[in-house]
Amino acid sequence: MKFFLRLVAAVVVLAILAGAGYAGYWSLAAGKTREAIEAWAASNTTDPAVRIGAVTVSGFPNRVVAVIDSIEVSRPGGSLPWQYKAENVRLARALSGTTTTINVLGPQTLTYTAGGQQQVARATAGLFALELRSDDDGKFTGFGLRSEEHTSELQSRLHLVCRLLLEKK
Repeated sequence: MKFFLRLVAAVVVLAILAGAGYAGYWSLAAGKTREAIEAWAASNTTDPAVRIGAVTVSGFPNRVVAVIDSIEVSRPGGSLPWQYKAENVRLARALSGTTTTINVLGPQTLTYTAGGQQQVARATAGLFALELRSDDDGKFTGFGLRSEEHTSELQSRLHLVCRLLLEKK
């Protein structure tokens, strides 16, 4: 009977250690994800310039999900100055997966100057997703785009040029 109790205790201790080890592994992956996003933004400060809002990481136990409150990418100089803004950008990847999904859950705005006039394009979607696929070695192998309940609007300073609404039927 003592042997059986020791065996059960050893199995319980091993299970606890395995769980703690996995939690540590996930926490390390989450920290590296946050650091990579922040390093990307910090390394792109001039051409184009990148600014991001707060980054939160979640998804335990099987995914790493990073949410960026806001992102702004701009290139103010050159022959075609532009600025892109988006809110609530979500990046997700399974710990054992080869696909990273980027969802933009908030509004997006692209502002650019053409022919001396500022143009603005706005888009919102119930779902806008970009899937980036890689092989087991991390090499890029392709991408996919998906949008549902999408509204786009293009306007100049004086006139609404076009509004497009696509709904899932």
